[in-house]
Amino acid sequence: MRIDAARPRPSEQPNTAIAKPPGGAFAEAMKQSRTELRRDALTPLLANVEKSGKRLAEHRTLQNLVAYKQSIKQFLGESLRHGLQLSDQAASGFGEGAPPQQIVKVIDEKVIALQDQLLDNEVEYIGILETVGEIKGLLLNLYM
Repeated sequence: MRIDAARPRPSEQPNTAIAKPPGGAFAEAMKQSRTELRRDALTPLLANVEKSGKRLAEHRTLQNLVAYKQSIKQFLGESLRHGLQLSDQAASGFGEGAPPQQIVKVIDEKVIALQDQLLDNEVEYIGILETVGEIKGLLLNLYM
């Protein structure tokens, strides 16, 4: 009887080192890096939304309204382009368990209401600021 025939060869033994799950530290570092890149891209866009909202509240013109709507569109587009993981968490002050699609729908409704307010000549500065603030709050819910 040959001893070599009874012992498994090294190439026939299962490789347990390959079957290990990927390291948690690397995956966590990649996730953190993606989050930082997303925030770096979205922070200036959110500042642009705020700036154009203030400009719109001070000078109620159609040109400022178009600029404000465009800045919101850029923010939402960039959020989706960067793969913003919108979770179905409850938005504070918005309702229990409101999905992100509902938040985007409310943002759209608020922008339309703001447009209607602007076209009505008797709207006060405070009313426009309130609507701009509500829209900014909804955008922050998506941003965080």
